[in-house]
Amino acid sequence: MKRIALIAAILFITIELMAQITVGGQALTFHKKYTGIDYLIIYNGIDNNASLKYNGTYNSVNWYKFTDQLNPVSNQDENFNVEDATGYILEVDGVKTATIWVLDYVNYLPVLNSLVPAAVQDNECEGLTLIPLGTIPEMRYKTPEGVSYKIDREFKLKYQSKEWGTEWSDKEIEKTIKLPDNEIYINEPPLCDTRFVIEGDQFADGLGRTPVRLESDFYTAQAVEAHITSTATTRNELNEDQRPSVATTLEGSAPLEVFFKSNANIPVAQFYRWEIFKDNQLLFVRNDQDQRYTFSESGNYKVRLTASNAKCLYMDSVEVKMSDSELQVPSVFTPNGDNINDEFRVAYRSLASFKGWIFNRWGRRVFSWDDPQKGWDGRINGREAATGGYVYLIEAVGTDGKEYKKKGVVNLLRSRQSN
Repeated sequence: MKRIALIAAILFITIELMAQITVGGQALTFHKKYTGIDYLIIYNGIDNNASLKYNGTYNSVNWYKFTDQLNPVSNQDENFNVEDATGYILEVDGVKTATIWVLDYVNYLPVLNSLVPAAVQDNECEGLTLIPLGTIPEMRYKTPEGVSYKIDREFKLKYQSKEWGTEWSDKEIEKTIKLPDNEIYINEPPLCDTRFVIEGDQFADGLGRTPVRLESDFYTAQAVEAHITSTATTRNELNEDQRPSVATTLEGSAPLEVFFKSNANIPVAQFYRWEIFKDNQLLFVRNDQDQRYTFSESGNYKVRLTASNAKCLYMDSVEVKMSDSELQVPSVFTPNGDNINDEFRVAYRSLASFKGWIFNRWGRRVFSWDDPQKGWDGRINGREAATGGYVYLIEAVGTDGKEYKKKGVVNLLRSRQSN
């Protein structure tokens, strides 16, 4: 506000040329910004104070004004009043020093009556147009050669939307637009209900005037967006190779249970379709907002989500890779309480079923189990088993259909007596 008050208080603005020109009145001065002229001066109302004067050292000075033709200006050595939509040439000692075009902003005030959102070719999903209704007078300038140029009038377009990071957050979108245009194209349709606001132009702000402001009716968002996130059920036993040890994993040892969340821009998104493909073959279709699924077979999967409403849809997908099966059996374990190799466990990956048995030297079964994450701790009926060799028999089927039948001897060793 201080800046605006300062501009409003200025009666004379001095600009440096090869010498000096005094610009009387409240105005904006643009140097070398517009093709074909040295200065564009825009006044906040041309009155008796709106004038130009050359103050440098000279033997002779001449001012000329031009619109369609070149005419000398009277009162060459005094302030002379300027006119709207008129160009001026300063000649010092016979040399053209500056070309200036003057406009009175008051004669070009924008009037905006309404702002109407409309779909782009009946498709609000990909883009949106705003149709401004009102009057925005065209601002132009000419060069001394008679070439006319349009001056862009820059307005701010603002509206609310949503932005996805790791979660949804509110986002204010602000764009610079140029008017007058019959339509304003928006390539980022809002992801939530909003109003569109136009403010400007840039000259009003610079002159300390209250910019024109136009707000649309409430717009009901149609564009849909969704972002799949996943949370896997983890397993902690170290004897499983490529186990899902972190919740973000989407590959490794099967089976893998995963909770998929759609993260759509609710309430704009209304319908959901989940599809799961294995090796490009459709396995599964459901229509819940979120989905839980267990990948129980080895292979490559694609999880695809389509979120939609009556007009728009959005698709997102993730890849899931389940490893081929594997089963290895150790030959020694040492249940001595040092937490190192204390149990007889298999090393495995992607098993669909498992059964195991342990027999002593006389063929008596001393232990059995059906969970490959578990194993034998070297005890029989709660008491430590004798050291020596024990026969194991293991049968398993991998999630890739591979069958395993393993039989052998595991040696139970103790390097010290357990308490």
